[in-house]
Amino acid sequence: MAVDAKGIIKDNGKLILSVVGIVVLAAVMSTATQEDGGMFGFWKIDPISTPQVGLDNVGPQPVATDDDTDIEPDTQNEIARPVDNGKNSIYNRPPEFALNDGSDYQADIITTMGTIRIDLLENIAPENVNNFIFLANDGFYSGTSFHRIVADYIIQGGDPLGTGYGGPGYSIDDEINGDLRFRPYSVAMANSESDTNGSQFFIVSKNATTEDLRSLDGNYTIIGDVVSGYNVIDDIEQVAVNNFFMPFDPVTISDVRVIER
Repeated sequence: MAVDAKGIIKDNGKLILSVVGIVVLAAVMSTATQEDGGMFGFWKIDPISTPQVGLDNVGPQPVATDDDTDIEPDTQNEIARPVDNGKNSIYNRPPEFALNDGSDYQADIITTMGTIRIDLLENIAPENVNNFIFLANDGFYSGTSFHRIVADYIIQGGDPLGTGYGGPGYSIDDEINGDLRFRPYSVAMANSESDTNGSQFFIVSKNATTEDLRSLDGNYTIIGDVVSGYNVIDDIEQVAVNNFFMPFDPVTISDVRVIER
């Protein structure tokens, strides 16, 4: 796996290593385990939970907010509409709980490479499932992408910025079930630390090692399981990516459609 080069920023198509990036890179390398050698190609670190430092970090980060954005709700009890429904969306607070008792929820993630259906765990992680459904129904995920692809581990999406920094403008607390363990094709919310779930989510590879699976247990809220479209996930894993796990050709999410039964 490639090192998470947090201090590298883009400037007119060129990569510039900032002073902060050098410090962070040194810290990362001091705790990483070298697999094959090569500064940017083979240092293995946790590719999901990483601190926010630079603009091109590819890991999940605290949800993005913009204190200068002036958003007024339609009424005192309503969530303000995002500035731009989809990319760069920022809400003023989390959604109200709107799941119906006794209903079973699934969602189709429609991508440029095919459709993935997930069975949502509304009884195990109701607040996070409610949040995912709200964002899906509001069109938040339309036009986003799987911005981070780590073969044999995870594919990660749901960031309106496509950088690992985007989010809805609020955070949702974890709902960790100690009896529920990660397995291939589990779907979970990405975070940077406890109780920072936003819009980013990830799907576990069928080839994830037992060690990788156990490292995820207890750290991320599982919101569902893939029930169809396994081949789509497998194909997404095989797309070419750069040293920061970002695909050269975007894998775009055109829509997430919720099914209630």
